[in-house]
Amino acid sequence: MVRVPMTRRAGSTPSRRRRGGFWVLLSIGALVLSSSCGGDVDVATERSRSAGTDPTELPSTTSPSVDTTRSTTPDAPATSDGPTPTVPPTGAPATSIPATPVGSEDLGYGVSVPVPDGWFVDERYEHGIVLADGASGWVAFESHVRPAGEDPLVLMQEYVDGFDTEFEAITYGPMVAEPRRSLDPPISQHRVYYTTYDPSNVDRGRGLNGGVYVLSRGDGLCVIADIWVDTAAAGGGTVEFPDSATTALEDRLSAAPPLGAFRELVDHDPVRLRSAHAEVLVDDLIGFTVAPGFDVVEDEFGLVKVANGTREFEVQRLEGQASVAAALAEAERVAIAGYADVIWDGREDFGTDEYGVEQLTNTFNATWAADGEHCGGIVEAFFDPSTGSAIIVLDDFYWDGGDLPYDAEVGYMHLGLQLAMEHIG
Repeated sequence: MVRVPMTRRAGSTPSRRRRGGFWVLLSIGALVLSSSCGGDVDVATERSRSAGTDPTELPSTTSPSVDTTRSTTPDAPATSDGPTPTVPPTGAPATSIPATPVGSEDLGYGVSVPVPDGWFVDERYEHGIVLADGASGWVAFESHVRPAGEDPLVLMQEYVDGFDTEFEAITYGPMVAEPRRSLDPPISQHRVYYTTYDPSNVDRGRGLNGGVYVLSRGDGLCVIADIWVDTAAAGGGTVEFPDSATTALEDRLSAAPPLGAFRELVDHDPVRLRSAHAEVLVDDLIGFTVAPGFDVVEDEFGLVKVANGTREFEVQRLEGQASVAAALAEAERVAIAGYADVIWDGREDFGTDEYGVEQLTNTFNATWAADGEHCGGIVEAFFDPSTGSAIIVLDDFYWDGGDLPYDAEVGYMHLGLQLAMEHIG
């Protein structure tokens, strides 16, 4: 009897830890998208549950031929009443624009970013710069003047709109607020992780992994930081950007000359961005972009399913579950409806991630009763014991014992799903 490989779903949700300027997204699961921005960013293609992959050596050579185009158009007029103006902070910045420190690049308005060792300037444009590591990673920084107190979602959406349609498919996690450093004036941070689709990459169809950050000051001065990595590049597609550089950027943004009255900075609740690509959502935050070649079969709150005639990928949200085992039992029950001669390979426990989410997985072989064809299936349960809520994943397919069909497409959709798994709630 042919068997479904157990390595197919050896993954869990991303883990983040604070190191200086920005957040680090560590690699802990075989199907986890890693994408992040800033301090000691470590974005790897191969995953282990216990630790991240060592970064690539960062030679100071020429940049790979990958499109580094990012939104460079001037800010569109934006309107925002914003919160009530506040008294400028006691640490209000100086009124004169400081000289750009040696070894840094000017972003305008008194803001600059250091160029770390091993990085070089790949592109300059008005109030913006792209740095490259010469291997597989890039990071773009742009300064923007926005209405004081503007919702950070407005700038984030405008920026993402600038590259959303450049790719055959792209999937995003929710925009979330990051914890702030103790700066005066304060700086708020909001981020979105993304991954693009590359059908030539059998490793879950990944193209570029990245993360966009919006750093906002109360008078409307903002910086966008967008770090991305080519997952197919030599060296495993890893990138590391020092926390000392991102910390300096934040400090300089805080200390730059004021643009006008300061307004209160309000952190935005987690929210999905708009995208030109078809996506399905199992709730307000958890969902994925539909891979090319798949059609939407079910799309309602709590249940989404896509299929292409050979493989189906279904996600459900369950409430009132007693345990991860109970949630997986429900997934197993639903998954084998219509099958005969079902043989389970045995459950595999991937433990609890740092958000408290538990994961349990099983795989099966069976015969589709309607036509007698051999099939395989993978079922997963992601369970939040603090709420009793669970996300279950049902993935079944016609299979002759060789490579799993449409594995890049389904792996890509699974990556999109896991970008939001911290928000089971």
